[in-house]
Amino acid sequence: MKVCGSCQATNKDTSKFCNSCGTILENTCEKCGESVPSTSQFCHNCGTAISNNQRVNNASQIIEGPQIMTDLSAQQLGDSSDVKNKDEFHKILKVVGLVYALVIVGIVGWYFLSDDIEYSGSKMSPEITANEAKVTENNGQDKAVEAQKKQAKNAKEAQQAAVNRLMEFESVLKSMADDINAGSITPGMATGSFRTNKVQQITIDNETLNKLDNASRTGIQDMNNLQKERMNAMFDGLRGNTSRYADGGKMYDLFYSKLNQYKSTYGLQ
Repeated sequence: MKVCGSCQATNKDTSKFCNSCGTILENTCEKCGESVPSTSQFCHNCGTAISNNQRVNNASQIIEGPQIMTDLSAQQLGDSSDVKNKDEFHKILKVVGLVYALVIVGIVGWYFLSDDIEYSGSKMSPEITANEAKVTENNGQDKAVEAQKKQAKNAKEAQQAAVNRLMEFESVLKSMADDINAGSITPGMATGSFRTNKVQQITIDNETLNKLDNASRTGIQDMNNLQKERMNAMFDGLRGNTSRYADGGKMYDLFYSKLNQYKSTYGLQ
């Protein structure tokens, strides 16, 4: 067993350091190189005294190994930090490079896109604008034509409706003449409310007239006035003024003359 010279602790024969305080347990003789216990003052092989300097040198040589490992570990740790920093730096470089590349791509894309827009807007725009203007003009003309056609159709329908209304009144006039000839309508009925209601019955309504243009409305009103005068002539004849029957006959001919001319002018049935 080896005894530590510092703390007097016992250690195994193979130990080089104290397992209690870490003090070196063997020295090396400067003269013969023999290993000497640290507690020995003289080399047991050659008798040379073991100096304090020799003990310190031996201790430093023995500790050098662990110190080298410590230094190496520190160096490796430093190298590891350097590697980590380099990796971070490379990552930053990659990110910066990617951003830079995206910016370049964006600028180039914008340049070509703006060039295409400029080309289509400046170099091709006169032709496109002309074509679009022509199409717009044609569309406008087509719409105007359609509007005119629709307006003409509506006007013709209104005129036809007014003519149809006049022909309904003609049926009333004919029925009245038949009733007078049959004696169903007596002279006493030729005055008062019966006569007023009959005339009102063949007066064209404002709803029909308001759908007509001015010229058409004037023509319809003129013919309707002839119809009302014919009815009044029949009532006057019924009361004894027989000459009014002749006046009614003339107004009948004039009415149909105007009606045929009106239908021919506006292309009606």
